[in-house]
Amino acid sequence: MTARAIRWSSLFAVLLILALDGCSARSTPMAPVGPEPEKVINDLATPTTIVTVAATPLTSATGVAVATVAVRSTPAPWDDPEGELIRVLSTDASERDSVRLAREFNRIASVAPTDPTAPSRQFWVSDPGRRAIFSIEGRLFRRSTSVDVWNQDGQTIDAEGLDRSVTRFESVTRPKLARGLFPSLPLAEFERLAIVNARVGGVIGYFSSSNEHPPGIVRSGNSLAMILMSLQNARPGSDVYDAGLAHEFTHLMQWRADRAEETWVSEGTAEYAIATAGLGAGGSRSAFLRAPRTQLNHWAERLENSPAHYGAAELFFTFAADRLGGDAFVADVIVDRGRGLAAIDAIVRRRGPYGSVDDLIADWMAHNYGNRYGRLDYVSGNVMAVAADPVAPSTTVTVPQYSAHYVALTTYNAGSTVEVRFAPTVRLVGAPARPTPFWWARRGDGIESRLTRAIDLRQVSSATLRFSIWHDLEEDFDYGFVSGSIDGGVSWTTLRATTTRTSDPNDANLGHGFTGATPGWVSETVELAPLVGRLALIRFHVVTDDSYSGAGLCIADAEVPEIGWRDVPDDGDWTVEGFARVANRMPQRVRAVIVVPGDAAPTVITLVPTDPGRLFGRVPALLAGQRAALIVAPLTPVTLEPATITITVAAP
Repeated sequence: MTARAIRWSSLFAVLLILALDGCSARSTPMAPVGPEPEKVINDLATPTTIVTVAATPLTSATGVAVATVAVRSTPAPWDDPEGELIRVLSTDASERDSVRLAREFNRIASVAPTDPTAPSRQFWVSDPGRRAIFSIEGRLFRRSTSVDVWNQDGQTIDAEGLDRSVTRFESVTRPKLARGLFPSLPLAEFERLAIVNARVGGVIGYFSSSNEHPPGIVRSGNSLAMILMSLQNARPGSDVYDAGLAHEFTHLMQWRADRAEETWVSEGTAEYAIATAGLGAGGSRSAFLRAPRTQLNHWAERLENSPAHYGAAELFFTFAADRLGGDAFVADVIVDRGRGLAAIDAIVRRRGPYGSVDDLIADWMAHNYGNRYGRLDYVSGNVMAVAADPVAPSTTVTVPQYSAHYVALTTYNAGSTVEVRFAPTVRLVGAPARPTPFWWARRGDGIESRLTRAIDLRQVSSATLRFSIWHDLEEDFDYGFVSGSIDGGVSWTTLRATTTRTSDPNDANLGHGFTGATPGWVSETVELAPLVGRLALIRFHVVTDDSYSGAGLCIADAEVPEIGWRDVPDDGDWTVEGFARVANRMPQRVRAVIVVPGDAAPTVITLVPTDPGRLFGRVPALLAGQRAALIVAPLTPVTLEPATITITVAAP
């Protein structure tokens, strides 16, 4: 019924490589020093003041009150990139509500309840490796005061090893995580959980919020707070199994606190939890440090591409915890109902000493090369530091947002000029340019975006809705819909469009849905026969699952020719929830610093802006044996579009 809702442990993410050290130490971050004026440059917080957003009732033409979002500010001109960034950041979508969706789309089924005392029962499980959902028969292995352990029928299991893992989870892992990361969630230590061991591929384990619902609401539901562990990839009794169990338990509790957190935050804090539980560190650090141009605030769509993302997220939260209060900082992130960078930014500002989340991220990027804080020496031992690339006199590179490109400057003489050039604007999404603004559904995990309006079809015998669409949605898991209602929004029916699908391999498609990615703008036609003769509501609607989201869905030039209606930029008759009208141009933020590692602390020199899209600095004098690198980081939020950076180094 709803989109897939799975948080998994990557096969690469819990190989135990090294122990976490110094997580709770505090000190003041080093101020940048150098010959250029030192100041905070391109701070995300400066131009992106969030406008006030409030829920406001709106009465449709049917007389039914529906929710909308009112932005209490004067809309910026469509050609204003700063104004567009404000609109985008003030756009918020609601958490996906599986029960309401099942009711509204008439998808509630009658299913016999499961006997909670039975020694065997059916479970619906997902195999992320095959992207398939199927049922298994499970038998009860162990029942304690707070945990039921089930094993898939027909599988050979090391009973002694499983008993050791479950005992450790109940006596050590769960209490440590409950007290360290979930002190405000009493259920963390006492809620009854089911651990199901089954043969699935691609992962060590997973938590799925779908399991919380009965199968009458979500077809693949199990009516349980449940963690699945893979017998194929994690042997019970092993460190890998124990770490995976800690990771997935963290996901379960995250979902208790915030059902629509961004994947990179959920995965990064779950990897951090492995160390909090005393089980070592996540195993994907090296994958990230070999690929520092990995976008921190995004995720990989395919499992095989995820290790660098796991490593980036885990190292960021490990570094942030060291700087901002240890487990207590991560606990604040987990329970905060905000999302992603915006939520972390608010927490960072409260805790200090950083002025913004971008300041913290920039410090972390410098640490990955220069090891700024010796206590947290995660770039030594079994994990290498980031290597800087050699640079020609002029080099052009493509760098994702919230990632870093490192350029070696050691061979250049003191006083050599360093120039960084980039386009001053960046696209919000990869959709081809259009002459007029269009609607964009906010990207995110575990959310719903809705764009609704009344339409009067009482005087026509036929009608068609025509529009152009562009979308980048996780295929077969995230869907967009065009829906109609003739009872004021109490119930809805999806409508078939030119490129919608009815296939539903992962229990995510509400009927006729858009999914996957389009090569460009696509013309769509929807026959409105079910609504003809009525005063009706039409809705563009996007529903995403809990993990990974693409750039989103865009709608342009909607019209119903039979009644002479066409959407225009100043049309105020829409009920807007999680959509924003955009021109697809936002300001490109870039930070660039020169880092010179030192025995005590590195020297950090900030390049200064001279013109829009240009930063300038000079290579400092180096002592014998010293090295230096330029770090360039694009820092525009929300967008997945990379920045094209040209770096020029010239002799003095």
